[in-house]
Amino acid sequence: MKLSSTQIFLFSLFTLLGFDKALAQCSPVATAQFDVNNSVAYLLQGGLLWKNDNYAGFIAPKNNITQVASIFSGSIWLAGLDPGGNLKLAAPTYGNPTAVNAGPMIGGATDPAVCENFNRFWPITQASINAHLNDFADNGSIDNIEVTVIGWPGRGNPDFETIYGFALPDIELAPFVDLNGNGIYEPLLGEYPDIKGEEAIWWVFNYSQGIPITMSVLAYGYSSNDEVVDNTTFYEMKFTNDGSEKIDSTFIGLWLDPDIGCYTDDYVGCLPEHNLAFAYNQDVQDGEVGCLCSGGVPTYCEEIPVLGIKILKGATGGFGEDLGLSRFIYYNYPFTGNPASPLALTDPNTAIEYYHILNGKWKDGTPLTTGGDGYDSVGVETFFAMAGNPANLDDWTMCSENLDSYDPRMVMSSGPFSIGPGEANSFSFALIWLPNQNYPCPDVTPLIDAGDVAQDIFEGLTSSHETPGSNIVATASPNPFSSDVTIKVSGNAVFQGLELYAVDGKLVRSFKNLESNKVTISRNDLSPGMYFYKALLKNGGMVSGKLVAR
Repeated sequence: MKLSSTQIFLFSLFTLLGFDKALAQCSPVATAQFDVNNSVAYLLQGGLLWKNDNYAGFIAPKNNITQVASIFSGSIWLAGLDPGGNLKLAAPTYGNPTAVNAGPMIGGATDPAVCENFNRFWPITQASINAHLNDFADNGSIDNIEVTVIGWPGRGNPDFETIYGFALPDIELAPFVDLNGNGIYEPLLGEYPDIKGEEAIWWVFNYSQGIPITMSVLAYGYSSNDEVVDNTTFYEMKFTNDGSEKIDSTFIGLWLDPDIGCYTDDYVGCLPEHNLAFAYNQDVQDGEVGCLCSGGVPTYCEEIPVLGIKILKGATGGFGEDLGLSRFIYYNYPFTGNPASPLALTDPNTAIEYYHILNGKWKDGTPLTTGGDGYDSVGVETFFAMAGNPANLDDWTMCSENLDSYDPRMVMSSGPFSIGPGEANSFSFALIWLPNQNYPCPDVTPLIDAGDVAQDIFEGLTSSHETPGSNIVATASPNPFSSDVTIKVSGNAVFQGLELYAVDGKLVRSFKNLESNKVTISRNDLSPGMYFYKALLKNGGMVSGKLVAR
């Protein structure tokens, strides 16, 4: 969606309020074009993942002449409560938010000089790394300088200042392979960036005024003859509390304004059991009238993709569990069409409204309920809006409800968790673009399969539920469940005990002396939502996993 004069006015208003739309400390804000494999992502320093001035920031396929887009913009939101119960929030959207600055926080504060120095991106290719390694292997020294390798911002890099003109702060920065284990990046001794993919790009920023968090991002992708791999990009994020206080009830969220070509006929949904959310078209043609879209926005016409976002690793909870996709909600843009939906289903404006959305509620605090548009319906409370496959008309989806489309935005949250001073956490996801799907109401089973491929790539083809050093795997079925769910372990393994926790860490069920390879949990009084189990095996091993109660 191209920004309207109304939006520009609102951004100016938010700037006057000092909320989150004013210019960042260092400007002009650096941009980068990340065009690995079959897509082009326009990145913006200061927390925005996909943004190209006033135009869409994620183009796929990248060689299409008309530059049809699938994402207009996106960003990472963070919010939590300090010990006094005060809300700490950073929720950038379209502007360059004053609460987000390039570079890490130093001593719990943002330094304007650091912001200027780090107002850039560091791209790297596996080919450059391989050339560096081959050069060193030849005679034990580096004869041909690969600037992107020598200038990689790894901690303590002694050659960095020569290339960039400033010294790195003595903190952990970009990942690298530390051959001698001294914690210093020494590329002239054969050390090299620790990346995945054939091409990658790294950058770092901080949420200085809203919430004292430093966030570093490594984005990467692969090029191959496999359509799924060639249409998937990965984002790994590490975030650290650089403040002096613990932050509780914290959520990290991926905010997305998906525009599948034309922005006026988009639908969104999720499959929480697969840590997956998606955006798709409302009907068989991408456009308002036929294949035409207002403002001259290019469309996919009748060859319409589905866009998926797979959380590969959610935030880590208090028990070391992967919180995965904990919440999913959408809201509508009030200036597209004439939304008949309540005001509570439109853009948030205040800090508490943003936090409600991160917590899987409508901006006025009303719980999300199943059925209809999810607001004040007769259904049950849930944390997951439109949780179903559009091809299954018995599922709750925008397609089955035949909802009007008002340029929906969506938020995928992971939490709640606590993060103390100096503590780090992480959050990773894959962006999956599947071309030319069958419409209307597309079957997202291929997206589920593609998400599994992305998960395998991310994990190095290992299972997240395996006991280290063994081949024991836990499975739960059905999941999500409405009445009962049975958890089984493979091979000759036997459960000794199992505990079930709510997302807030509260123990809700405990099973002891099981002496069986399976345990059945009855729904009974469990509220709809996500739960985590930890199980002790008789051989001393552990397995864990996630359950979703409908």
